[in-house]
Amino acid sequence: MRRGRLALRVLAWIMAGLLVLAAGAVVTSVLVYPPTHVYRVLAWRQSDAFDWQKFPSHPLKASATPRPFPRALDPAVDQRFARPAGTDDWPTYLAEQGTQAFLVVRDGVLVAEHYLNGTHPDDIVTSFSVAKSFTSALVGAAIEQGALGSIDDAITDYLPELTSRDPRFSDISVGDLLTMASGMAYRASRPLLLNGDDPLTTY
Repeated sequence: MRRGRLALRVLAWIMAGLLVLAAGAVVTSVLVYPPTHVYRVLAWRQSDAFDWQKFPSHPLKASATPRPFPRALDPAVDQRFARPAGTDDWPTYLAEQGTQAFLVVRDGVLVAEHYLNGTHPDDIVTSFSVAKSFTSALVGAAIEQGALGSIDDAITDYLPELTSRDPRFSDISVGDLLTMASGMAYRASRPLLLNGDDPLTTY
């Protein structure tokens, strides 16, 4: 009976100690980082391929006349990627890296196509850096159509609310963002809870 009570007390002390450590880590992190950043990391965790499930969405209306890419799958494309990766089995290599989809379009023709780790052609996936190419193309079209002045324009010309958040936003141009050169401080490794700026810069 006494042993059981002692074990319960020890367990309670361990649990209390862990809670104190966790609370201390959060409080210390709030002293190092803005509270909103700490909240984002705790609520959303690391950025991953399922980010699209974490936030409100804005559906895009599909075209009434879609133009699918013609398919002419070429095994030589897989081999071209496989060699530098040091593998003979490109699809297996992709799956082991956590890849969800791998497609190559060459001259308007789909020449390589793989869906992995339970992903299918109609699934929604996070595009990550692929979006940068589309964004750059859309900015070019917006400038050509006169909807955007120039890549040298300050981003606050179009998002004036950022000025009230931090006046330094007015020093960042559209071109800076397109080249990922906003001038914001970034450190790959920081102490305590967040351990780096990736969650901060992502969100």
